[in-house]
Amino acid sequence: MKTKLTLSNKFFTVSWILFHATLTLLFSVSLFFTNGLQFDADLYNMFPSNNLNKAAKIADKNITSTSGRSLFILSTHEDFAKAKEGAETVYEKLKDSPKFESVSLYSGTAEDMNSYQEFMSQWRYNLLTPELRELISTEEGAQEFSMEALSSLYSALSFGAAVDTENDPFCLDNTNLMNYMKYAQNAGPAMQPKDGVLANRWPLDENGNPTEETKWNVMLRLQLSDEGAALASKKNAVPLIYDVCLPLEKDGLKFVFSGTTFHSYKSSSDATNEVSIISTVSVILIIVMMLVVFRSPLPIFASVFSIAVSMFTAFFTTHFVFGGVHMMSLVFGTSLIGSSIDYTLHFFINWKGRKKMNSGRKIRAHLFNGLFLSLLSTEICYALLMGAPFYMLKQVAVFSFTGILSSFLTVTGLFSLLKIPPREKRVIPILNKINFTIPNKNLVSKIITAALLVFSLTVIFINRKDISVKNDLTSLYQPKGRLKDDAAKAFQILNYNPTSWFIVSGNTEEEVLQREEKIMTALKDKPYICTACFVPSIKSQKESYEAAKNLVALKDFRSEYLDFDDEIENNFVKDFESRDKKYLTPKNEFPEAIQSVLDIIWIGRYENKYYSLVLPAIVHPEEEAEYNEIADQDSNIYFENRIKDISYGLDRLSFMIMEMFLIAYVVIFIVLKIFYSWKDTLKIASVPALSVLMITAIFSLAGLKIEFFCITGMILVFGLGLDYIIYKMENKESKAETFAIALSFFTTAFSFGAIMLSSFMPVHVLGISIFVGLVTSFILTIF
Repeated sequence: MKTKLTLSNKFFTVSWILFHATLTLLFSVSLFFTNGLQFDADLYNMFPSNNLNKAAKIADKNITSTSGRSLFILSTHEDFAKAKEGAETVYEKLKDSPKFESVSLYSGTAEDMNSYQEFMSQWRYNLLTPELRELISTEEGAQEFSMEALSSLYSALSFGAAVDTENDPFCLDNTNLMNYMKYAQNAGPAMQPKDGVLANRWPLDENGNPTEETKWNVMLRLQLSDEGAALASKKNAVPLIYDVCLPLEKDGLKFVFSGTTFHSYKSSSDATNEVSIISTVSVILIIVMMLVVFRSPLPIFASVFSIAVSMFTAFFTTHFVFGGVHMMSLVFGTSLIGSSIDYTLHFFINWKGRKKMNSGRKIRAHLFNGLFLSLLSTEICYALLMGAPFYMLKQVAVFSFTGILSSFLTVTGLFSLLKIPPREKRVIPILNKINFTIPNKNLVSKIITAALLVFSLTVIFINRKDISVKNDLTSLYQPKGRLKDDAAKAFQILNYNPTSWFIVSGNTEEEVLQREEKIMTALKDKPYICTACFVPSIKSQKESYEAAKNLVALKDFRSEYLDFDDEIENNFVKDFESRDKKYLTPKNEFPEAIQSVLDIIWIGRYENKYYSLVLPAIVHPEEEAEYNEIADQDSNIYFENRIKDISYGLDRLSFMIMEMFLIAYVVIFIVLKIFYSWKDTLKIASVPALSVLMITAIFSLAGLKIEFFCITGMILVFGLGLDYIIYKMENKESKAETFAIALSFFTTAFSFGAIMLSSFMPVHVLGISIFVGLVTSFILTIF
């Protein structure tokens, strides 16, 4: 007989339709107004920053958005000509690809030099270095510099170089240009111009001489476009680079690939493949299991439908809210398979094996308390995670929260409409063959519970000194194979790894630039780059102009050595005087190469302050204390180590999640007490507590730290593990419900057991945590 729609049926069915239709519509509209589907698998985007200072956030976004898209390709060969030829071949094949904003090989072109010369001519008296200002600030020093300039001038003339002696008799343009080029070189790898390209030789012996292993390295620098930076996408530029470069590797020619994108692409590709494999295998397992159990296609189709709908709904919502989906959210989302199948299994076990339930509405009524409390406990956990100050965790929470709610509505709103099979077919053969009776159940239960408690507490006590909440970003990703070798070679060849920087703030541009100049003095000869290298403070520009007056006063020098007549002399002095009170600022136009550097390091005005970066080319571990000491001298200067900062941020977040865990524990305990007696509430509450103890014990035995992904696994187990015990409490003597709990455990445990095999360490750790917690929860529930 066809099930009649009651008011209750209509409520759940209409809720399902409105919920999914609304989210689908919002997702579709958002796609129309954006750039389509967006995926993210950047390793750094997965992690929070410890420093909540606005300057740090702005600086971090500014530099990672640029450096994260910068790639280096080194063409290496013992013969420079062949190394250059290899680089030129790659350049020609990549330069016109829409996957790159720019592909740079050649340096020092005539166009570049013209733009530099025009700029230097315009600001020649503003760009004097502190050392030059000090030298020419006295009459004797000005005389000394003028003779040095004369020597440089005649050297240039002897090589036929064009020199504007009438306007620049002291070769200030060339002096300033050399300083600019020195600073610009600090903004990138340790390469020198050679035959129109940037190159170096590596390795060299301790005296700087070539060895038998020494090769020439010619550098290409690539900047990805939006299309080329699309991770987990076929449009990503990395496959194209490999397709172009790898076939050329013969006759001694090799390429070295450097840049975070190579690693991000590898991790995103692996994560995507693993998600696909795990999801596919999990679904196949579920189909086989359902076929064996129910021997009917309807539960199988319904289960796959529920999983698919929940995954798509979760994806739609996450993409709409965040404008994209991180691949880690999809990995976490595999938990939806387990949760979705929980609801489905409990419904169809009753649909197929409980003859007393003669309608879908009665099945829903029978299950509703268990389903609702299960949903509530799980959603409370995810709702709390939404409050974490961490983008990826918020995304995971929204993804899972929406997907699980979708599964609940599917079971209560749609499955309750399904027609009940004929009475003679309402039997589950395998259920009749399984005996869940446990002799001396109370005694066995106490023994098992005590054993788990004693084991976990003993292990924790023995390893108590080694148990700590500690995150180390470097341990979460270890490159392998060629990526590992290339990373090591590139680090040595390029001597460039900007992972730490000073963040400078001030109420005005001038304050920021003056603070940068103090840092420049402290850093001395270390390679670094900052805005003040190219844009001195106005205070410094005024001092340069005043010092240059001593050069202008050398009229006899110009007359005797440079044949200045009165007209030339007058024009020279007038030109100098016309430059008074004209100052260079970061808002001026700069040569393209310099502007590209300033775009990274000059942040500019944000709200009521100005910000900039002082970026060392590389920070050795032994130098970090010195850099922190420099920053400690001024509250407007902050030194950030990106790797340590993320690790410390994960520590903070780990403790925050633990606090959320305790809050969720208290809230759910109160909710459970409304529905159950004190005795039953304490039984239920003991399950997640013992699960956490067991996870901690297993991690300590395995020598693993209790870190962010382990703790996140704990809070997920907290919600999932409560499902089992709540279902059991609602149906203490029901063999069918015990069977349903066992089936749902196996499907969920298999999903997370599978991700333990992941090569991606965060996913691997998460899988171990959830698997151990689920096994513990299941054992406690059954006994």
